Amino acid sequence: MSDTLLVIMSSKYGTLALWVTAVLLFLGFLWSLNLTAFNYWASGGPPTPHPEIYRMRGNIFSGIACVFFVAFGVCVWSLVRRQKRHTPRPPLGSQ
Repeated sequence: MSDTLLVIMSSKYGTLALWVTAVLLFLGFLWSLNLTAFNYWASGGPPTPHPEIYRMRGNIFSGIACVFFVAFGVCVWSLVRRQKRHTPRPPLGSQ
């Protein structure tokens, strides 16, 4: 195999890996938001003996959701940069 073909293949696998990572990070973000909403609801909704525990868990899952969201943003930013780098540009004189 030529070196050019290996570079193109690894680039496509890298893009695929970034897409899979971005989807998994977004699903993790949604999951953490769900757990955050449940724990905040449990801390103030039905009467519980220790609402502060649920509030603390809500804060923890909120922080985890922020981390997932930032990591997802970095993945999407990397995908956009990769796409811009691989799109062919038209020659200067053509319209």
